[in-house]
Amino acid sequence: MLEKSCARCRAISPLSEFHRDRTKEDGLCTVCKPCKRATAIGWNARNKARKAIQSRTWAENNPARQAEIKRTYFEKNRDAHIRKLRDWGSQRKGYYASKCAERRFRQYLATPAWTDLDEIELFYADAARLTFETGYVWHVDHIVPLRSKRVCGLHCPANLRVIPGSENQVKCNRYWPDMP
Repeated sequence: MLEKSCARCRAISPLSEFHRDRTKEDGLCTVCKPCKRATAIGWNARNKARKAIQSRTWAENNPARQAEIKRTYFEKNRDAHIRKLRDWGSQRKGYYASKCAERRFRQYLATPAWTDLDEIELFYADAARLTFETGYVWHVDHIVPLRSKRVCGLHCPANLRVIPGSENQVKCNRYWPDMP
């Protein structure tokens, strides 16, 4: 087994413990992987702001690659990620309850006095029926969002439609017809 001495820690390690470096005579770095990792951790700790700017800039310049990295990470760690989200949610039940109450109140404020509430109820019944029949989640969507930076719609039948939940979540409150 071939071995090499690390220039930093002076430990003798197998060649597999050294990164490749084509510029070196033997084709390997002079510092072993653990020492190189410790150096990188130290540099990152001393240069947090610089590292954050570099990471943000790279992510902005490489959106497709960034999305691919996130997707791959999620696929590899799916169970742990879902468990972490459930734990986070179960610890913040009060937060979710307050957000739901806030949304109900905004919806109440956005409901005009002339609205036929029975007609609105039909949209929600239709979404529940479609969810049951198809096995996919369906949402009642406000075509013009109830709350957005640019526009606020009404909670009335003319502003409602039933769409797949995934489509509604992608849309969020950022898109509406005739958007400027």
